[in-house]
Amino acid sequence: MPCRIEYIGDTMLQFDLFGIRIRVCFGFFAAVMLYFYTSGKDSLGLSAAILCCLLHEIGHLAAMFAFGCPPERLTLYAGGFRLTPSFDKLCSRTAEIVILSAGCAVNLLLAAISASVGAKDLALTNLSLAAVNLLPFSSLDGGRILALFGTRPRKTAAAATVILLTAAVFSFGLTPASAAVIAFAAAAELLL
Repeated sequence: MPCRIEYIGDTMLQFDLFGIRIRVCFGFFAAVMLYFYTSGKDSLGLSAAILCCLLHEIGHLAAMFAFGCPPERLTLYAGGFRLTPSFDKLCSRTAEIVILSAGCAVNLLLAAISASVGAKDLALTNLSLAAVNLLPFSSLDGGRILALFGTRPRKTAAAATVILLTAAVFSFGLTPASAAVIAFAAAAELLL
């Protein structure tokens, strides 16, 4: 399988894999380093968080293929991973809602399984991923689901949500990196 690598704009690296364009942005590595630095160099926790993010995206990916809407691109950026559907194939609104919900459903299922076997940190990681992805930001699953119903969350509501969730994240004892991911998403929302 041929692999073509390019360097484009904010993208550090870009290549095709199984017909899907993979883009790796500088912010992805910056976020990983921030998480690593703030988590006391807990490489196991970082690996688990990245794995949970990948499983979230695999949930979206499985739903996309189930509805015949394959992805065009996977972007690794400061906010995590983002799958972009192919615009050649349009999905119904119901299919889009299922696709957008599938990632969080995977995280909630993993959280329940993790909690049932006593893996509290893994359960919290998955709950956090689901909660962050359900925020009403247009760049996240929750905001995109709302947009399918014709609702565009107000930027002031987005800013208030960030402030409240940042406080909640710290009160649950999660790392500041979780708050940084929320802040990146909020900044993107407020700049739109």
